[in-house]
Amino acid sequence: MILLPYGHERTTVRRLPWVTITLMGICLAAFILSGRWNLVPEEDWAIQEDVFAAIEYYMEHSYLELDEEFKETFLSGVGDDEMTELLGAIAEVNQKKPNRRVIAAEQEHLDTITARAVTSFQGHTLRRWGLVPKERNPVGWLTHMFLHAGWLHLIGNLFILFLAGPFIEDVWGRPLFLGFYLVSGFIAAFFHIMSDPDSISPMIGASGAIAGVMGAFLIRYGTTKIKFFYLFLLIRGTFHAPAWLMIPLWFVSQVWMGLLTSELDLQAGVAYWAHVGGFVAGVGTAWFISSKRIEERFIHKSIQDKITLKVEDNEAVLEALSVRESDPEQAFRMLTLTVMNQPAHHDGAAALWDVARHLGRTGETAPLMLRSIGHQLRTGDRELALEQWLDVQRDSVQIQGDPRVLVRLAQELQSRDRREDAVATVRMALQSGGSGLEPPLALTIARIARESDSATARAAAEQVLARPDADPEVRWAAEKLMGELPPDLGSISLSPEL
Repeated sequence: MILLPYGHERTTVRRLPWVTITLMGICLAAFILSGRWNLVPEEDWAIQEDVFAAIEYYMEHSYLELDEEFKETFLSGVGDDEMTELLGAIAEVNQKKPNRRVIAAEQEHLDTITARAVTSFQGHTLRRWGLVPKERNPVGWLTHMFLHAGWLHLIGNLFILFLAGPFIEDVWGRPLFLGFYLVSGFIAAFFHIMSDPDSISPMIGASGAIAGVMGAFLIRYGTTKIKFFYLFLLIRGTFHAPAWLMIPLWFVSQVWMGLLTSELDLQAGVAYWAHVGGFVAGVGTAWFISSKRIEERFIHKSIQDKITLKVEDNEAVLEALSVRESDPEQAFRMLTLTVMNQPAHHDGAAALWDVARHLGRTGETAPLMLRSIGHQLRTGDRELALEQWLDVQRDSVQIQGDPRVLVRLAQELQSRDRREDAVATVRMALQSGGSGLEPPLALTIARIARESDSATARAAAEQVLARPDADPEVRWAAEKLMGELPPDLGSISLSPEL
């Protein structure tokens, strides 16, 4: 069975996740520079040719001595009994020995081939920059996190980092996230080394550090629903499941596979214990940050100070306020231009709304205010954003705007038990989206409205069922919700012209 995550319900962050983007870029650059983008890299071919040449030559001249370092490097997976039996069988085939001079020349030739193979192996890119448990090369502790064996290895790791990394970086800030990522990688490497300290196989890949990010995502966003694709025999489809269920299941699978490979002494090719170590580091770090309220006490304000503009620092707003009494129309134009260009300027937006109300121009200003409120809802004080929205809603009965922002506002209102305001807001979202409303968003509208406004709930559910491209799970939920609604006693218009 194939089970792959391909997204989740969180889609926005306050700032570009530069740390995550940079980490992904370094991994991609290292992958290209290491030559691993080839199906079989050239240095792998060279080593294989030397190893096969040495073994083939030795099988034809079994009376020679096979280099011990060569055997330890390339034949360590063969047990002593198997090696003795193999050498005995080869000796029986090659019973005749030439004279000493010929043997010496043949031994020198075999030693040359085996030495070349060992030297190539020791100088291999993945051994030089990966982390070899037996050698514990200092630089490998860091560089192993940016190397990958092939395209599938690289794409799989970077996709998981892309799904989880930006959201942890967004709430923890860039410096803390970078430090956390690297420390998770170090702890993951330590777990891997302790699981097999004598291994000469290099560990590579970002999966240990990314497992730490997954652990942090579990603690910080445990209720988030993750989207999965599955393929079982000829049956395929998608489903949604919460992070608190799926991520621990993944962790248990890594522990199980780690115990199994350790018990059977298998070379799995996957650093299961590194995944375990990184995940434990991520969960522990996120729990500590949450329990000490570090986000609220230190990080959030610092980030907000960087992304929120202050009205006293904006000359255009100050100038608009200075002419408000003498020329409100000019103040309105200046503030409108400011908020259009700077939706993050929430104080400017508040000043604009006050002037618009004075001039009786709230209708044309409402969409611009909604845009600014949506930005504040994502990045600032949610209570203040809701307060501004209710102020706007009181003065503008109907507002056309981004339905995603309206639904987010409705969810916040519903969580505060303001059902009437929430329903009025999703009604606007439904009418703003019209027939082009995305099915998951329409389903959310239906769920918010079903207890207080069955007409809106029914209209939203019908929107889902009218879309042939709707996800089967979303469609099923809409059908179920429709069945739970009371009989249709009216309808709601989806036309934006009210």
